[in-house]
This record gives sequence, C-alpha cells and structure tokens, in this order.
Amino acid sequence: METKIRAAVPADIDAISTIGEEAHMKFHRLKPDYFDKTSSHNLASRYKSLLPVKDFLLLVATMEIEGKETVVGFAGAYLKQTKGGYLKYDLRLVVDNVVVAPPYRNKGTGTKLMKSLILIAKQKDAELVELETPDNNAEAISIYKQLGFGVVTQKMIYKLPN
Repeated sequence: METKIRAAVPADIDAISTIGEEAHMKFHRLKPDYFDKTSSHNLASRYKSLLPVKDFLLLVATMEIEGKETVVGFAGAYLKQTKGGYLKYDLRLVVDNVVVAPPYRNKGTGTKLMKSLILIAKQKDAELVELETPDNNAEAISIYKQLGFGVVTQKMIYKLPN
C-alpha cells in the first residue's frame, strides 16, 4: 500500500481527531501528572478553526484501504516569525503534531509527513524546523534524529505542589 501525503480538508477532521485522541491518551497514561486526559477532545474544533489560517499547515497521510482513501496519519505545523528572540533564525516552521495510527506505524508514514513539512518549510523560506516531543516518545525521536534534527534546548517542568 502506497502512502500519499496531501493537504487536509474539512472532511478529514474527524479521522484526524480519532488518531490524535489515541496518541494523546498514550502520553496521558505514561505521564498523567503532565498530560490532561480531556485536552485532546478539543482537537477537532481546534483544527477546524485553524484549517483556513494562512500560516497553519495540516497534512494528512492516506492509503487506499478496501477501495477507499483512508487517513492513517497527520501532521500540523505553523510558520512563526520572530525578531530578536534567543534563536538567530527569524522564520521557522513549528511542528505542532505528527501522529500515525498504530496499525500504520513503522512503515515510513511519519517520515513522509516530516519530509513533506521540511519541503514546505524550504518553499516558504523558513530557516529552520522546530518541534517538541515528550522524552519517552522513542520512535518519534529516532525518526527526527534520522532526519537531521538535533537537541538544542530541553524543556524542564517543575510541578508545584497543591
């Protein structure tokens, strides 16, 4: 089965939301003190509102399954223009989410989505692509390193006692 990458359309939002929900719950199970159990329920409304925004990108990975184009993964990102920040790069593409449904993982789908985002970043004259991922997301970290990403900063969190 060939994986195709294309821009998302409103009809894809439900599938994106379903795939995103599963991934979010995985992180909640691993680190319940940091990942809100209910926050992924807003994914559909969030992406519906962002879809028409000029600097927001939402891509889907699709496969033909039983004669029907099926969304098996997605990637969201946005262009961010900054001046005078701590990084010397003014225009960057910030990856918001890259998720592949469990049955379609380890088939190159996440890599295809990331390569598509990198290509779009180049076309938009961005100077870098940045992302953040939980430290226990070994599969994704491996893909990012293979694509040439490096760790520049580490996000540290201190949870205040109640």
